[in-house]
Amino acid sequence: MHINRISHGLLAAALSIGLLAGCSSSSDAPAAEAATTTTTAAATTASLSDFCDAFADLGATGGGSLAARDAAGWAENIAIITRLAEAAPDEISAQADAYVTMAHDRAELAADNGYVGVDDLPADVRSAFVSSHADLQAQVNELLAYAGKACPTGSDGST
Repeated sequence: MHINRISHGLLAAALSIGLLAGCSSSSDAPAAEAATTTTTAAATTASLSDFCDAFADLGATGGGSLAARDAAGWAENIAIITRLAEAAPDEISAQADAYVTMAHDRAELAADNGYVGVDDLPADVRSAFVSSHADLQAQVNELLAYAGKACPTGSDGST
């Protein structure tokens, strides 16, 4: 599995914010509160890492491609998209859930049409699907744009 690494700057910034958020101007603030805040920042960074790993895996499998795939290929694609959704940051979780729905619907469309590629679907079937899924597709596009900006693309963490 190809794993993208979070850039050192992003990790340092996330941890710094977590450490600063854990500091309090009150001298009687419990130490456990600071530790919880720091742990939460680290968990958020780990979640972004998991999100980006799933995004990289999706790209590696051609998850967004229009090519034909069989039932096993769709199952693999849906599993990766589900992982992506489970790790999605809160601000993009609705769009990630929409992607899971879209993947299931695309898999059903493929199964109903002999697992041909999108370009090989009958024009009326393709058009009806696109029309009925325009709102979902818009959410998927938002998610992919977010992932494209939030996730490093190079093996060295560069974007």
